[in-house]
Amino acid sequence: MDVSHFATMSSRPIEASAGEIIDEIRRWLESRALDVFWRGVCGRVVHSPPTMARRPPSELEERREGERAVAQCIEGLRVDGTQVFHDVRGDGRRLHHVIISRRGVFVVETRALPKPWPKAKVYVEGRKLLVAGRALERDPRTSAADAARWIEAFLWKSTGKRFTAQAIVAFPGWYVQHNDPPGSVWVIEPKALPALLDHEAPTVRTADVALAAWHLSRYVRADLARAA
Repeated sequence: MDVSHFATMSSRPIEASAGEIIDEIRRWLESRALDVFWRGVCGRVVHSPPTMARRPPSELEERREGERAVAQCIEGLRVDGTQVFHDVRGDGRRLHHVIISRRGVFVVETRALPKPWPKAKVYVEGRKLLVAGRALERDPRTSAADAARWIEAFLWKSTGKRFTAQAIVAFPGWYVQHNDPPGSVWVIEPKALPALLDHEAPTVRTADVALAAWHLSRYVRADLARAA
């Protein structure tokens, strides 16, 4: 307790009652306690490291993460001479992934979308494609089919051989429910891709795989050189 305060208290007239002196002491103790309390709180606020709430990922970050997940899955297919290409640009379009293998040519388009709830799913029935119960503004199957036709035309022009390309739309992290057999464009969760390709019969000769891959790699290198 502060000595000067005691001095102030002792200089009061003797007539001050004991009750008044006790009330004075109580008020002083309460004020000191509050002062210590608030200084402690303020000290913790000032000196403690700030805690930041985790920011939910943006739509762009979701898309990039989804594309990375699909790319990693497709990279695992590089066995038995299978060739993989990422981010192929052709005639104003972008082919996310191209696979050239003994089992055929496959063009994979990624649709990385955030889930509005954990068990949301992709539902496919005939021409109907619903994502979390809603139709997308643009059906990704259309652009995937266009990309497949582009790669077919490119390989025919550059190699003189006919290749049939299978269009695929991949929804990373989504459960895909099919109520009909797969249509002309496959809609899948990318982890299912290796098993699907394993069920495809080998229809392309090893020499033709190498030929198609060489022409596409030359096109990609020339495109990169033009963009540099």
